Amino acid sequence: SLEVSPRMISGKIDLTTVERGKSVKMICKLEQLVPFEGKAVVSLVGLPAATTAEDIQITKDDKEAVFTVVTTDKSPLGQQKAIVCSALIQQNGETITQTIGKGGVLRIDAPKLKMADAGAANAKPAAK
Repeated sequence: SLEVSPRMISGKIDLTTVERGKSVKMICKLEQLVPFEGKAVVSLVGLPAATTAEDIQITKDDKEAVFTVVTTDKSPLGQQKAIVCSALIQQNGETITQTIGKGGVLRIDAPKLKMADAGAANAKPAAK
């Protein structure tokens, strides 16, 4: 038989910005609706290509899920607006899959020029 139960966790993902090639903490603020035993495995879904974040574990007492998002020089610039947080929760010997945070936005910006690079870019060629 199939049992339909209320959501166990809800969440909200904050807007996160990062320079291409760097890493950043992306936070999903959690609200525990129905306590669960043990640990749940939580992952970020919908990250752009060449961008990664390892799964983490949470308990019923956690207020945040904090992911380290790693970008590379190949990560696409701009906003990715379809990032969600997904959880695998063990309950009564069964695995429950639940989306706990929707609508997360990750903005990847172009790297900022260093002062030496900016000066070289603005320098005029020497006269011959």
